[in-house]
Amino acid sequence: MHRSYLILKTLKDLDYGCGSNNLIGIIYGSKNKKINDKMRKLKTFGIIKKHPDDNLSEIVRKIQYLGLIEEKKASGFATFLTITELGKQLGSTLAITEITIINWTSWF
Repeated sequence: MHRSYLILKTLKDLDYGCGSNNLIGIIYGSKNKKINDKMRKLKTFGIIKKHPDDNLSEIVRKIQYLGLIEEKKASGFATFLTITELGKQLGSTLAITEITIINWTSWF
């Protein structure tokens, strides 16, 4: 599965926002204490294993730039990511998401 799809699916299935580090941690299967039980039960939890040349942080920034996810402010300085309506629409169809993300992100 394309990593951009995994990011969108995780945020959609989580049903509430989370920080980018937690989002990436979910997909990698992190044992961090900030990853709660609901996050660990997601189908995308630990779906890929981390390796040095991985670029999930970059993909998160790119799909945020495309308007598929957005950053919102929490109390204080904290921020969290949520999926937008456009992200939900594209994320529900894997083929469309893969084509869209691959075409757009290759320009950066």
